[in-house]
Amino acid sequence: MKNPVRSDWQRGIYEQFDESGNAAYTMKKGEETDVITEEEYYAAFEKYSNAT
Repeated sequence: MKNPVRSDWQRGIYEQFDESGNAAYTMKKGEETDVITEEEYYAAFEKYSNAT
């Protein structure tokens, strides 16, 4: 199931859950698609928050 992450919806980031409830994030940038874990997403978010 894909749910847009509200704060990042414009960037094409979608939250997905597996059967165990673990989240993964799919980021679409043009023709490229990357999948990162929940931990990687929050680490990037924290890094961005600290930079602003």
